[in-house]
Formats: sequence, structure tokens, C-alpha cells
Amino acid sequence: MEAHETKEQAIISKIPEELQIDITLIKQLDSGTHQYPDFHITLSPYLCKFPSVETPNPTEHSELLWLDPLKSLILNLDWAVADIPILHQYIKSL
Repeated sequence: MEAHETKEQAIISKIPEELQIDITLIKQLDSGTHQYPDFHITLSPYLCKFPSVETPNPTEHSELLWLDPLKSLILNLDWAVADIPILHQYIKSL
């Protein structure tokens, strides 16, 4: 986030840079925090949508997967520790 941006503005500006798609924010989920050995992180997750005619093209990552969040495969991925509570919250929200 830039100093002058809200969380929402940061997401709306970063997603097109990293996935080359435009998004619409739907709903904010509960924020999560985690203390790693050398830093503290606060995550502010949002449910978003993008036009079905657009195809994400990741510029910062080597792979993009579409997974059914209600199937156990998604839980078997190598998630960062801070992401796991957010993932469970997302699945419960469906």
C-alpha cells in the first residue's frame, strides 16, 4: 500500500499490475495477523470478481491455478502460515 491509498484502492491498483485483469470488490473478509520470527503481517482479504471475458495473466508468479475451494485439494497446497486462517474463513463464507 502506498501512503495515500486505502486498502481498497491498493487492491484495485495492484491486481491489474500482477494479473492483468480489472476487478470489482465484493466483500471484505475479517483481517488476519501473524507474527513470523522476523516480522509481523496483517492481511486484509477481499472477495472480488472479474469479467469472465478476461483471462488472468500473472506477471509476478510462474503459475496460476483455478481450484474448487470446497474440495480438499486446495487445503493441500503449500500455503504461508498467515494465509491458512484466511483460507479457512473464505471456505466458510461460501
